[in-house]
Amino acid sequence: MIDAPPTGLLLITNLNPGSKKLGDEYFSIVQEWRDIELASYGLDKLFSDAQLIPTSSIERREDMSRYFWIS
Repeated sequence: MIDAPPTGLLLITNLNPGSKKLGDEYFSIVQEWRDIELASYGLDKLFSDAQLIPTSSIERREDMSRYFWIS
């Protein structure tokens, strides 16, 4: 995942378009996470778990090509 501050947007790459996991497990995922508050989970843990790539590390075309197919 690549962060894009200050917008609050993020970009997720390398998803498997054939995967049915989200559709099959959506409600159990929501149930697992619905009562978790960011304040108790913690920003440090969130960023660590998400393994965010800062947009500042992909400013050049060569950097972006590590994550995206660019012609």
